[in-house]
Amino acid sequence: PLPLQSKNNELIPVETRIWFGKWNGKDCIFGISKDLSEQQEALQMFNKMFESNPALMAISTIPERKFVNVNQAFIKTLGYSKEELLDNTAANLNLFNDINKQKDVAEALQKTGKISNVELEIKAKSGEIISGLFSGEIIESQGKKYFLTVMIDISDRKKAENELRQSELQFRNYIENSPLGIFVSDENGKLLITNKSATTITGYSENELANMNIRDFYSESQIQNAIKLFNEIKNGEQISVELEFTRKNGTSGFWN
Repeated sequence: PLPLQSKNNELIPVETRIWFGKWNGKDCIFGISKDLSEQQEALQMFNKMFESNPALMAISTIPERKFVNVNQAFIKTLGYSKEELLDNTAANLNLFNDINKQKDVAEALQKTGKISNVELEIKAKSGEIISGLFSGEIIESQGKKYFLTVMIDISDRKKAENELRQSELQFRNYIENSPLGIFVSDENGKLLITNKSATTITGYSENELANMNIRDFYSESQIQNAIKLFNEIKNGEQISVELEFTRKNGTSGFWN
């Protein structure tokens, strides 16, 4: 790759091949130059996208799977220096939390030429486990093939999902174990959630309550009065409304 200089002193990136030979019986040097301007421009654009991309990006050899390049997001997220990563493998660094799953993904990538949005966990230098969505494909440069892999860090999303599941579990446990009869209905009054105490108080089974409406317990006038009070509630306020309801056996009770 020796640049040529044009008449106006502009340097042109070229790939030049030379060899000795004869021309009209005289010793000479033959040369062929290929203009690499478009390739160089594309390479510069790729390098900029590679380095500044917020996703973790890495290029590794096939079949050795040694890193030949990683971007800044990869270095910052995993905590390794570039020197520690280059010419090393993910296996040597113990990057993947599930080795078998990583091998399956690598084999699929080599077999099909690309993967998309595969969820994997990787381990940072500190030992922190990071959840990521992996995509990748096989690329070729100067006759050699490489893996280009891209990982989007979804650790925060996974944490939020886990916290939401825990919150929902705590909410359900509270409802199930509460000594108070609790039920939740939609805007049309259909019962969506009930607890064991509600079955004891009303006399209806869980299956029966699941097919009932709040209007099966209260008169329409009581419901309208309650709705009016609820609509007047300001943010953060709580109210207590006593309503008379009818049990399965026909007797009356009061619900607060």
